[in-house]
Order: sequence, then structure tokens, then C-alpha cells
Amino acid sequence: MPLWILLTPYALFLAIFGIFSLVDLYHAVRFRSGFFSGLFLVVFYLAGTASILYVTAVLLSPVDWSTRIGPDLSGYRLPGINR
Repeated sequence: MPLWILLTPYALFLAIFGIFSLVDLYHAVRFRSGFFSGLFLVVFYLAGTASILYVTAVLLSPVDWSTRIGPDLSGYRLPGINR
């Protein structure tokens, strides 16, 4: 099993987070009570999201995602498998 399979739950989370973010930003722009406070919260929210995604990209970039994970059976003699 390749290591990149572990990114599937993270990608699903990002997709759900993106949908909720779009709905949240729509409501913030459409129904904001004050211009400055609404604008400040939207900018703060987007800056926080961008910083989290940047830190995630920096931390995940040195990982070799083609590495295979699973049990290493190279040292074992299993009947019918290792000959």
C-alpha cells in the first residue's frame, strides 16, 4: 500500500472544509452587520486558513509519498511465497 493513501482522509477533510468555508464566506459578505468588522473577520479567516495550508505543505513536502507501507516479510520464509 503506498504512503499517499494516508492523504485521502486529509483530502476529504479539505473538501468538506472548503464547502463550509464557501458557505461561511457567502454569509459573511451577504449578511455582515458592519463593514469593518465583517471585512476584518473575513480577512482574518482567510489568512488563518492560508497559513495552516502553507504550514501543512511545508511539513509534507520532504516526505517521499511513493514509499510503500505494510509488513516487511523479506526476512521470513513463508511456504509457497518465498522460494
